[in-house]
Amino acid sequence: MKFQKKHILFAALILALGAAVFINWQFSGSSSVKPTAKELGAATYVSKDAKATADQPGTIGLSPKEKMAKIRMY
Repeated sequence: MKFQKKHILFAALILALGAAVFINWQFSGSSSVKPTAKELGAATYVSKDAKATADQPGTIGLSPKEKMAKIRMY
């Protein structure tokens, strides 16, 4: 069976990809997801006098489509 250059190149790329995935897995340090008390995506305020608002001013009680229409008007 004669191998062509493209087959050898394809096999080398597959082996390199496999090695990269294996090395990444080894360096990641954990094989399972650990539950944490910290909520991902939670906001952290820098200023001590910052206040969290649930909605844009003047959009309370509107449907999501109405909110988007109002925000786009600004």
